[in-house]
Amino acid sequence: MRSNRVGRYLACGGVFVVALLCSCQVAELRDKWGVYVGDHPMSGKTMRNLDGVTSVGYTPDGGRVLVGGYRVVPWDHLEWAFVFDASTFQELFSPPPPRPDDKLYRSRANRVVVDPQNRFIITAGIQTQQVYRSPSLCILGITGMGQGQSFGEIKVWDAKTFQLVHNLRGPAQQFCDVAVSPDGKMLAAVNSTNGLLDSPGAQTIWFWNLDSGKLVTSFHGHKHLETEPDKPPHWGGVITTAVAFSPDGRTVVTAGHDGRICLWDAANEFHELDGFEAHTSGVARLAYFPDGRHLASASDDGTAVIWDLKTRKPAHTLLLKNRGPLLVDVAVSPDGKTLATADNVEVRLWDAATGTAVETLSLPYPAPSCVAFSPDGKYLAIGFDSLFTKKNGGGSDGVIQWVLADHKLREPTK
Repeated sequence: MRSNRVGRYLACGGVFVVALLCSCQVAELRDKWGVYVGDHPMSGKTMRNLDGVTSVGYTPDGGRVLVGGYRVVPWDHLEWAFVFDASTFQELFSPPPPRPDDKLYRSRANRVVVDPQNRFIITAGIQTQQVYRSPSLCILGITGMGQGQSFGEIKVWDAKTFQLVHNLRGPAQQFCDVAVSPDGKMLAAVNSTNGLLDSPGAQTIWFWNLDSGKLVTSFHGHKHLETEPDKPPHWGGVITTAVAFSPDGRTVVTAGHDGRICLWDAANEFHELDGFEAHTSGVARLAYFPDGRHLASASDDGTAVIWDLKTRKPAHTLLLKNRGPLLVDVAVSPDGKTLATADNVEVRLWDAATGTAVETLSLPYPAPSCVAFSPDGKYLAIGFDSLFTKKNGGGSDGVIQWVLADHKLREPTK
């Protein structure tokens, strides 16, 4: 059993605090704030087990669920991604920590995807070295771990053997999203660099050959004109957070904190085709419709939008419950008829043709953070960003699967 003074942590009001607590402090905090301090709850209908889930997805055959996220307490648990059997919920694979001999290194997976040919599993995020701070700062409510060295990290794993194929490293900032071309040849990634456009390593959009792992190109994508007193105007980079390939593979779309959506010509050295103002705040996720003529985006501004890419105009604007930094997600069903949104408050299903909400899912846990349809359209995988059991309603740190036809949780088979 773990010591009462090590590995305890508290979530309150959306702020995570790592602290050294004695048993009496734990009891006092639990009574005062109405939260659970300590280990995580488990449920037979959830898949374990991260402090926050940032990404869910299915393999093309629907047989596996891919999960990405992070741990708040790196010295205690080093998991950052999982592959589960979709039917039995059995854990098939968890990538090893970046440095098994040094528990102060941890990885965060912002996105876990698989190529359409089901050859590779790709994890994208950041690797960070944690640095201890003094216990006195912890007691004052300042996190007990600071950040040392960090760098963006993409790892490519063999989908059958789970062996590491490529380790692709980028700049110090994290990779926010990745996508694979429909033919499985090209890997696209975007990251959170926001320096000057002429700064080394300030590229925000990256492309690799997926088979060889060789970098094809990287460049500055989204940009804005910065003005400062007594200095000439200069172009600065914009944090880029989302990327997707069109179904025919000829176009790549990206979005970032500037609220713009940009289109790039994948058939012509990724030259910029067009761009348009899409949201009043940052864009968290992009999802193409199967017809290639429509695109869904989810934003911090509290909306998800279905775009007509021919006119560059909204076909429908969907109002979400939450306004927060990148706490929204959107997914399109395989037949293109339904949208699912998660906004850290609820998960809703929408009729894509009319833009009307058709169902709000009765979820057993709060704070749904990400969603993905199974390839056959029968299930919706849902990840949660709630770390602790609360007095009213409970919490989850895992992933559930929702049976869309029966409006209930999917049960694991034996």
